[in-house]
Amino acid sequence: EALELEQEESIRFQNCSLFPVYHGSAKNNIGIDNLIEVITNKFYSSTHRGQSELCGNVFKIEYTKKRQRLAYIRLYSGVLHLRDSVRISEKEKIKITEMYTSINGELCKIDKAYSGEIVILQNEFLKLNSVLGDTKLLPQRERIENPLPLLQTTVEPSKPQQREMLLDALLEISDSDPLLRYYVDSTTHEIILSFLGKV
Repeated sequence: EALELEQEESIRFQNCSLFPVYHGSAKNNIGIDNLIEVITNKFYSSTHRGQSELCGNVFKIEYTKKRQRLAYIRLYSGVLHLRDSVRISEKEKIKITEMYTSINGELCKIDKAYSGEIVILQNEFLKLNSVLGDTKLLPQRERIENPLPLLQTTVEPSKPQQREMLLDALLEISDSDPLLRYYVDSTTHEIILSFLGKV
C-alpha cells in the first residue's frame, strides 16, 4: 500500500496535479537534504533528452532597454538547436539565429536547449502563448485562453507631439500583457484602451 501511494504521488508530481511544499532554512542548512531528495527522486523529465519531437510555449515577452524584443520559451519536449527552422503554426516557420539563457540575470548565448529548460529568443514574430513545434505535446494546462479585456477607456498624450511615443509604449505593454489591448478608432482617431482589472 505504501508503494502504491508513492507511485501515485510520483504520477501526480509529473502531471502537475500535486505540488509538494517544503520548508527550511538554507542559511542554517535545515531541510536542504529533504529538498534535494524530492527534486532528484520525484522531478524528472518524462522523455530522454532529444528523443522526442520539439514542443515549447512562449510564456513571456520582454523588451530590453535597447528596445530589443525577447521571447521567453519553456521547452516541454525535444531539443532546440541554433540554426533550426521551427514550425510556429500550420504555415509559419522561424529560423533560430540566436539563442540565450539567463544565468544570474545575464543573457548568455547557447547552441542548444533541452526539454525542461527556458530559452530566450530575439524575435519580432512570436507572441505570448505561441507554440513552437508539436502543439499536441503541450501540457493540457497550457491551453487555457486568456479572457478578453472587459473595460475600455480613451487615452491621450499630454502633448500632441507625444502621440507616437504613447502608441509605441502601448504596443510594448500590450505585447507583453494579454489582458491589455489598444486600437485607434478609424473615425475619431482616439486611442481606445481595453483592459481587465486595474491598470
